[in-house]
Amino acid sequence: MAADVPDSTDVLVVGGGILGCATAYYLAQLGLDVLLVERGALNREASGANAGSLHIQIHGSSKYSGEQRTFPNLFNREGVLNLEYLKWSDLCTPQHSVNVAYTRALAGPVDFHLGGFRSVSRAEFRPHDRAPVVMGTRCHNLALYVVYENPMPMVADSPSSYEGQTGFEFITEVPTTWDETRFVVGEPGKYLVLARRKGKDWYLGGITNWTAREIDVPLAFLNSGDFDATLYVDGSMDESRPNAITKQKQSVNKATRLHVDLSSGGGFVAVLRGK
Repeated sequence: MAADVPDSTDVLVVGGGILGCATAYYLAQLGLDVLLVERGALNREASGANAGSLHIQIHGSSKYSGEQRTFPNLFNREGVLNLEYLKWSDLCTPQHSVNVAYTRALAGPVDFHLGGFRSVSRAEFRPHDRAPVVMGTRCHNLALYVVYENPMPMVADSPSSYEGQTGFEFITEVPTTWDETRFVVGEPGKYLVLARRKGKDWYLGGITNWTAREIDVPLAFLNSGDFDATLYVDGSMDESRPNAITKQKQSVNKATRLHVDLSSGGGFVAVLRGK
C-alpha cells in the first residue's frame, strides 16, 4: 500500500525478478538505501514463469520427469551419455545414438552435443582429449539435429572443422523447434527415421546402428502436391570413409518412397519444400 512506501530512497528498483533482486541486493551491500517494488510475488513473472526472458538449460542432469509443465522456461536438459565421453572412452557410438532415440529422447528435449565433423572408423578410433574425433558417418551426425528434439543445439567441433565442408549448410538452416513430428519407419535398437515439420517445410533424419542397410522411406505424411527434396546421404558404403557425403536433389510427393542406402553407422537427412 502507498502508506508503506518510504518518502525517499537512494535507489528505486522496479521489478522483482532475478535482475531486479540481484541489483537491489548488491546495491544494499554497498550501503545504499534501496527500494524494490514488484506488483506480485518475487521471481514469478519473466524470471520465474517465462513471461519472456530467462530460459534454463541444465547440463549434467537427470532426464526430464515432467517439470517443464510447471516451469515452461526449463526448456532443455542433458540426462544422457554424450559426445564428451569420446575424450576418454568409446561409449558414444552409432548404436548408442539409436538407443537414445528410442529411450531417453522419448522423455523430452535432449541437450546432446551435436555436429561432430571429424568422423573415423571403429578401427581407427582412439579417445583423446584434444581435437577429439567421433564415430558414425557425417550423415549420421547430421541426422541427430532432426532425430533429437534439441531447442538449443551446438556445433561441437572447432571452426576449422566446418570450413568448406559439405553438410555444414544443413546445420545452418535446420530449425531448433518444430510444429509437428512423425515417426516414419524404424525398429528399436536398429534404426529409425523421423520427419519433423517447421511451417510448410519437412525435415527428415535417419540413423542406423553399426549395421549397414537399405531402407525405403514412405512420404505419406506430406500434403498433396510436389516437393523439392534436398538429400544428404552417405557417400560411401566403405566404413573407412565415414566423412564421405553426397548431396542429391529430386522431386517427390506423398506417393514417393525414398530409397536410401545407409552405411555402417550411417544416416541421412533431407529437406522437403513445397513447390
